[in-house]
Amino acid sequence: MKTFALALLCLGMLVGSASFVSAEARYSPKIPVQTKPANFDLYQERITTPAHLDWLWQAYLQGGEKRALAKILTALDLNTFSGALKKAKEIQKTRALTEAEKQAVLLDGVFQAALWSLESNARQRPEVAADLKSLEKEQRSQSTSASHGYLLLVLSRVAPDEYRFSEQTDGFTVSTPSGPVRFTRKP
Repeated sequence: MKTFALALLCLGMLVGSASFVSAEARYSPKIPVQTKPANFDLYQERITTPAHLDWLWQAYLQGGEKRALAKILTALDLNTFSGALKKAKEIQKTRALTEAEKQAVLLDGVFQAALWSLESNARQRPEVAADLKSLEKEQRSQSTSASHGYLLLVLSRVAPDEYRFSEQTDGFTVSTPSGPVRFTRKP
């Protein structure tokens, strides 16, 4: 009985701090999403929190806003923070993390969450995969090399017959339906 009461208390706290999404919106009503501040512009603000990703996924999955999906792709630019969590674990063996190191860990998490959520949603929902393919073509010339590479990585995992990586000594090429994309390794 104590366990049940504790579970109800935790659920009440969770419900009190989050708003739920409607069932008819094709986004699970069981998943709590932190309430977005009234003056927060989803499309102008840089993605720096997991909540921002949640709000963008909500806008895309509820309202079909393709620009929300395009904005989620900008979180792939946070790849420069990849590995910060691993590095922080080593640092913490000898000293406390600085505020900058804590922020890097958070941004590494946001990058990893964006990468995972793009792949997961594209696997589960054909419309996400189709929109990612369309965005890849549209943004090919505008994307940063690394973020474009991560998008192609997601697509190669979701649609391996259409997007294939070929390793070369100085980089790799990705075969895509609209032609090959070449990446060279930095020395």
